[in-house]
Parts: sequence; C-alpha cells; structure tokens
Amino acid sequence: MYRFLRRPRWILFTLLTVTLMVVMVNLGIWQLNRLQERRSSNREITSRTTLATIDVAELFPAGAPVETGPLQWRPVEATGTYDIAHEVAINDRSLDGVAGLHVVTPLVLADGRALLVNRGWIPAPPKVGEAPQIPPPASGTVTITGRVRPSQKRGWLGPKDKPTGTLARLARVDIPRIAAQTPEALLPVYAEEIRSDDGAIPRPIPLPELDDGSHLSYAGQWFLFTICAAGGWYALVRRKAKQTRQEARRLELSAAAPPAGDADRPGPDAVASTTETPGTTRS
Repeated sequence: MYRFLRRPRWILFTLLTVTLMVVMVNLGIWQLNRLQERRSSNREITSRTTLATIDVAELFPAGAPVETGPLQWRPVEATGTYDIAHEVAINDRSLDGVAGLHVVTPLVLADGRALLVNRGWIPAPPKVGEAPQIPPPASGTVTITGRVRPSQKRGWLGPKDKPTGTLARLARVDIPRIAAQTPEALLPVYAEEIRSDDGAIPRPIPLPELDDGSHLSYAGQWFLFTICAAGGWYALVRRKAKQTRQEARRLELSAAAPPAGDADRPGPDAVASTTETPGTTRS
C-alpha cells in the first residue's frame, strides 16, 4: 500500500520535507538560545547600571591593560574640557522612530587622555548631504556622568568608513578609527552621557529595552511550522495511500466481473434444454 514511497519523486519529497523540518527546528532552538542570551544581557545591564559611579580615570588607569568587557554599562564620571574641533557625528541613529545622528565629542581629561562622549541624539538634517546642526557642548571644565560602552565594530553587511582622512560623520563609534584623526590618546571605551530627558538637544540615549523581545514567539512559530510540515507530509501520504487502495479495489472488481459480451450468451443449462436427445421422436 505504501510502496509508492519508493518512487523517486516521493523519496525527493520526503527528503525535502525532512530537511525543512530540521532547518526549522534548528531555527527554533536558535531563537531560544537568543532568548537566553538576551535575558543574560538584561541581567548584566540591570546589575551594572545600578553600581556606584566611579571616576573613569580610576577605572582605566594610564598605561594599564584593562579588559573592557566586564566594565560595560557601568556608570562613570569624567571631568575635563570638550575638544569640539574633533567632534564627529554617527550616521543613521533613530530615536522614537525619527531619523537622526549621535554626537560624539572627545572630553580631554586632566592627564591629557580623552574620553569619547556620546552626547546624545539629534535629528537628521532635512536635506540629504546637508550638514547637521549640532548644538555646542558646555565650555570650560565640565563633569559628565555616563555609561561605559565598548568600541563598535562593523558587522558582515554594515557600511564602511574610509580608513584614512578626517571624517566628520562615521557609521559607528569606532574608537581606533576616530583615534586616527584625534590628537589626544583615547581611552579604550566611550561613554553614553546620562541626563534627565527634558527635551533638550542632544537628547540622551535611553537604555535598551530590558524585556524578552520576540524570541519566544519566533521560536514557537518555527516549531509550529515544523509540525505543519510533518502534518502536511502525513496527510499527502495518507491521501495517496487511499487512492492506491481504491485503484487496487477497482482492478480486483474488474478482474472478477465477466466480460461484457458473456451476459448475452445462453448458459450451459439453456443449451442443454434446447438440444434434442438422440433417438427421441418429435411428435
């Protein structure tokens, strides 16, 4: 009944279905792993942003190698003067669904090093190619509070910045690239400035959403698609098996039924009754 599954097209169909199921199951597992990573990141952000604020020069002493990863999101304080001449803008940064840029300005510390400070978001200029209107920072010696953030790196498909020259706008906060056009020695991290959101420009950058996101629902969808693929394969096999049984039954009935011409021929008894017995005299 299921011998049709040995046919090439059914073998190919089965292999394709199994392959799709394996891919979708792995995508579901990947989403579950992403969920665990996000929850771990959320716990990390929550725990580190509640730590006591520390002076950035103390956190990153001059000449000492420091692992920046464990220090992400930690609140720091820095005192110095802004180097407006080497300020840059970071392209394609949105806030509340509005396109804009981030403003990054070096803050020169007392020891001569500089901390890149992301002063916040500003709206993008209305015309393409137009220079953004960046409000100047406070003049003189200032003290800022911010969150430690690592240098940003280009992903697989991210835009590229020119490796040489002086750029006023970049695709990301790439500290080594900005250091190439900044006279001060830069700290290995930058700071996202923390301020109360009073509507001033630049606006401070909010923390990322500390929820589970859509990973769990996406995982459920991939597992549901897997079940649907298995169910669809089973339904098609059952339907084909039913058709095979019906076809076999029709062939059996056709083989058992007499030929259509035999129905008009007299049976053997009728032939015998009409045949004269030898020696019988007809009256």
